[in-house]
Amino acid sequence: MFTETPTSIRLRAGPMARGAPVLRQTKPLAQTVAGTFTETWPLYRLEEVEVPWRDLARRALQPNVHYGPDFLIAAARHLGEEAHPTILLVREAAGGRLIGLFPLVLPRLLGLGAGHAQGWAHPFMANGVPLVDAEQGEAALEAMLAWVGARSGRAAGVLFPHIDEDGPFAALVARFAASTARMTRGFDPRSRAVLRAPTDGVDARAYSKESKEMRRQRRRLGELGALTAESVRDRKGVREAFEHFLALEATGWKGRRGTAMMQTTAAAAFARSMTRALAGQDACRIDTISLDGRPIAVGIVIESGGRAVYWKTAYDEALARFSPGVQLTLDITARQLAAGKVSGGKRVRLTDSGAVEGHPMIDKLWPERLCVVDLFLGLDPARAAAANAAASREALRRGVRGVVKRAYHRATGRRSV
Repeated sequence: MFTETPTSIRLRAGPMARGAPVLRQTKPLAQTVAGTFTETWPLYRLEEVEVPWRDLARRALQPNVHYGPDFLIAAARHLGEEAHPTILLVREAAGGRLIGLFPLVLPRLLGLGAGHAQGWAHPFMANGVPLVDAEQGEAALEAMLAWVGARSGRAAGVLFPHIDEDGPFAALVARFAASTARMTRGFDPRSRAVLRAPTDGVDARAYSKESKEMRRQRRRLGELGALTAESVRDRKGVREAFEHFLALEATGWKGRRGTAMMQTTAAAAFARSMTRALAGQDACRIDTISLDGRPIAVGIVIESGGRAVYWKTAYDEALARFSPGVQLTLDITARQLAAGKVSGGKRVRLTDSGAVEGHPMIDKLWPERLCVVDLFLGLDPARAAAANAAASREALRRGVRGVVKRAYHRATGRRSV
């Protein structure tokens, strides 16, 4: 049964795992989901579950570096200004093996009617797929829904942000919804550029329609001084290269707009912590192009379970006529395609640009697309009307937000990428 302490709620259907925290029992809150127990975990104690968390990430149905311990611990601590996530863990009752991890934000007690819980997201995240065991995904999903239903009487569904609509998790949700008569709905379908690695040693410049022009610009750039390229993934190298990224980003349009990471203490603290932690797992690489020893373009790639994200890039805008950012992206493309084994011996099969739809640079270089939606799943088949109403309100909210955002961009002339 569910039992609750000030920091956790647990869904029991069997013996507790050895070494698990002992929780005092209170009144039952909901029916059990057979074979699982569910608990929340406070942010300041997340390191205590790092070992089973990493094990789950290795056998996850769909990898997600943003919900791995190195990214999420740093993000939850530094970036949750408005709503810190609830970290929900689902374990097998027999043995306590972790089979699901869901960072959630519960609906606020405002407004009328039922709302929905939501997978925690931030503009620094490109993927909201929760970590679920490849063989126990439905059990983890069902236990999560039961916990949300018991914890929040206002919730009529759960919204998962940034879901690959053709990916394994979307397929799991579709099967589960069909078998349990729950409603699903996708919001804001969009596509973004990705790079798939077909074979080792593919010429990256074949991906660029402007490859001849890029080679010419690189030669011209080299005429200005000694042009060098470097790629680092060790902790010390990543730490130093990331400081170059921060400084370079602050000199560009983001710095002028006030959104560069260096200009926000929390963002800089998060990114420093996250990149160093990932580098310690051989899962972060920073590529740099320098002119006479001065970095003029820096790009960051982070990895998990055969998937990578081209997370951030910055370049010297004073040299924009030579396209240093494109030059760097071509270098990164070549390394992603040519690497037979990366990230702990696992080949990176897909690199997600994380970019907005129609990005003027990366879309030209990476022709393949990943279709992404925000995926709504009804909480309880007996509350289908409430789930449909919550989804309709979400659609209305997004429509209004889109109108306001477009008007703001027209009025200010601000870039949206």
